[in-house]
This record gives sequence, C-alpha cells and structure tokens, in this order.
Amino acid sequence: MEYEIVTKESFSIIGIELKTTANEGRNFIEIPRFWDKVLSQGQVDDIPDKKYPGTLLGICMDLQTDGIFSYIIGAEADIYIPIVPN
Repeated sequence: MEYEIVTKESFSIIGIELKTTANEGRNFIEIPRFWDKVLSQGQVDDIPDKKYPGTLLGICMDLQTDGIFSYIIGAEADIYIPIVPN
C-alpha cells in the first residue's frame, strides 16, 4: 500500500464504529475482522454523502485510560452531522 501524509483543513467523517481495546493486542485481531465484515456486507455502500466515493478512512479516536478506543471505518462527507456524546 502506498500512502501520503497531507495537511488538510478540518472535515466531517461519516462511518461505522467499532469499540475495541489495545489490551493484549485485541485491536490487531478485531480491526482486520471489522474491515472484512464491513466490506463483505457492503456497509460502506450505505455511508451517505461520500465526498470521494472510492476513498475510505480508518480512524482511531477517543482512547480511554483503560485502553479502550473507537475505530471508525468511514469516508469524508459533504454534510455535517454532529455527534452527541452518550
């Protein structure tokens, strides 16, 4: 895989979330399985308003002190939908 690091202005993401943990390396098992599931079930096709339809992002966020974090498979979106914390 080729990659490029770019600096961008802020942007909105719409995607599918997995809660996982870095403890005992579970994220190295769960995240690839999550990709397989999302792609095989066609869930990325359900993401609305993708700005770049052929581009998907894998984003780690909200790392907690106990090692739990959110992993998002998503796409840059043309719309803004605020996320309301639970």
